[in-house]
Amino acid sequence: MLFTVSVEDSCVYTSSSSFYWILDCGASHHVTACKDSFVSYNPGDYGRVHLGNNHFCSIVGVGDVHIKMKDGKYILLKQVKHVPEMCLSLISMGRLDDEGYLTIFGKGGWKISKGALVVAKGPKTGTLYTLKTLIGKSYLVDVTK
Repeated sequence: MLFTVSVEDSCVYTSSSSFYWILDCGASHHVTACKDSFVSYNPGDYGRVHLGNNHFCSIVGVGDVHIKMKDGKYILLKQVKHVPEMCLSLISMGRLDDEGYLTIFGKGGWKISKGALVVAKGPKTGTLYTLKTLIGKSYLVDVTK
């Protein structure tokens, strides 16, 4: 996952045309800092998330996110928390399970299916299971909000 990051006017830009989500068995919610990812969005004060380093971050919105993969397929993540201070976007395995998805990890990769349909699969990257998605040129993250 090598790409260039630059900061201008409080925004983070990457030279990559891809965006990574981490499949996380310990996350209680789907979380992203990227507001442009949402297909529906409700701004507001939705409390805070408690991170593993004992830091708290504000949830400033909630909505649904379509994740587009290289093969053109989409996964709809419901009730994603918008947390601008997050450095990583997380997909909660518990939430996917609640929505009827089956996730299998092993042999250097992972697979998400719903019924007989495989909706996503990918590699293990280092010690993380990552989902590489396509992003448009308008994707940027405002790190001041």
